[in-house]
Amino acid sequence: MKKELQSKKLEKFALDTIADLKGLDPVCMDISKMSSIADHMIVVTGTSSRHVKGCMAEPLPNPYLLYLGLMELEPA
Repeated sequence: MKKELQSKKLEKFALDTIADLKGLDPVCMDISKMSSIADHMIVVTGTSSRHVKGCMAEPLPNPYLLYLGLMELEPA
């Protein structure tokens, strides 16, 4: 039960941080049954590659948060 509360608290913290950095359309996925190293994966978009890279340049305020990478998609 304590792990669930800690996980939810960290999820809320991450989503609040994304909102502060003006990240767009965050999607939080529960991957706890698929991964032994993470409970959630959050995917976020930005207005431009510069915006996303700028957000990733911010130091993470919590040691339990981790940037996994950046994928740039060409406009359709």
